[in-house]
Amino acid sequence: MSRAWLYRQYPASAHVLRSDRIVDEVQAAGGDALLICELFGLGIRAATRYTAAGGK
Repeated sequence: MSRAWLYRQYPASAHVLRSDRIVDEVQAAGGDALLICELFGLGIRAATRYTAAGGK
């Protein structure tokens, strides 16, 4: 299969889908930045930005 199939099925980019997933996990984890770091391989600064934007 080609990559074009992915974009025909999901019009959003992979970056948008990943960001949405991270924000969803932030909300589920109650804003726990350390957990977000471990789940997604992010640094503490990036995880803190996500928790500030979409947590709680």
